[in-house]
Amino acid sequence: MRLRAPPVALLYLARNMAHMTALTLLAFVTLFLFFGILDEIDKVGRGTYTLTKMLTWAALQVPANIAELAPVAALIGGIVALAQLASGSEITILRAAGLSTRRLAVWIVLIALPFAAVVWIVSDVVTPWSVQRAETLRLSALQVAAGQELASGRWLKDNTGLAPGFTRYANAGRLAPDGRVERVSLYEFDAERRLTRVITAQRGEVAPGGWMLHGVQEVRFARALGPLGESVSTQAGTMDSWMWNTAVSPKVFGSISRTAEEMSLIELGRTIRFLAENQQRTTALEQAFYQKLFVPLSVIVMLLLALPFAFLQSRAGGVSAKMFVGILLGVLFHTLNRLFSHLGNLNTWPPLFTAVAPLLVGLALAAALLWWVQRTR
Repeated sequence: MRLRAPPVALLYLARNMAHMTALTLLAFVTLFLFFGILDEIDKVGRGTYTLTKMLTWAALQVPANIAELAPVAALIGGIVALAQLASGSEITILRAAGLSTRRLAVWIVLIALPFAAVVWIVSDVVTPWSVQRAETLRLSALQVAAGQELASGRWLKDNTGLAPGFTRYANAGRLAPDGRVERVSLYEFDAERRLTRVITAQRGEVAPGGWMLHGVQEVRFARALGPLGESVSTQAGTMDSWMWNTAVSPKVFGSISRTAEEMSLIELGRTIRFLAENQQRTTALEQAFYQKLFVPLSVIVMLLLALPFAFLQSRAGGVSAKMFVGILLGVLFHTLNRLFSHLGNLNTWPPLFTAVAPLLVGLALAAALLWWVQRTR
């Protein structure tokens, strides 16, 4: 009899895999939460950092842990679920009813899609918000200037509207919640890296084409060759307002001092584009961008890697043995992912390659294991 009505079997398989994946993810997140609390407990009592604030900080780290651990949890949960079904001969019954290996692989992908979508939302929407709030809470309680107001301000390079070879460095002492900047300084250098102009402003607000700066002071440096060598003269002036024509936006200003984990895909793309236009290195941010982009795919690959365990009977080892193998494969994948990221930074590999290579290795390993299992049955 051919398997013509798969919804019941598909839902049964999905329920088992979702259950085991959720339990595995819960165990991992709880473990990481416990270690995070242990690592942070010694800071309680400093400044206004109370136990409640520390526990709040630890709870805000949970979305980041979910995004990081979801592929490994999917692998281990999938292996355990499929191994249990194999030990009960339920996979054998499905195959006898006409379920082919290709159809089962398609089912695995369909099962993985909702989980991958949830993980992507957690990674790209929830995690940036929670990590940013966690660091702001922690550092402000520890009485460390952070987030919106840094001791050295926020620095970035901006060559918009300058002559070729000229460079401008911008610094903002504070980015207000409404998008205004305060204590702005602009330093312009010529092609020979000599300071030519310094502009300082009390505050600035977004305007079409850039920023309108208020309370502006300008100092120009002019150089001339004389009998005694080069001389430098200065010319100072003040202006009520001055238009800074630039592509820098409040979101770019805000993202410059944030880690990749605190930014969504859109913010990462905006920051990468701005830095690239100003000839600054973007390799690490591009790697983070592609890793975030391929988080759903990594979940799908890990579940496909669990597929060969559906064809291993109990004689090939118990569920605990298969779970141990799953943990080893998960650790291998996680290590490989980190290794490629570091090697990519050191050797300036293309960021897309460093993000995709571990996934391709995982797919190749899944195909090889599936071929080996089918051949030895």
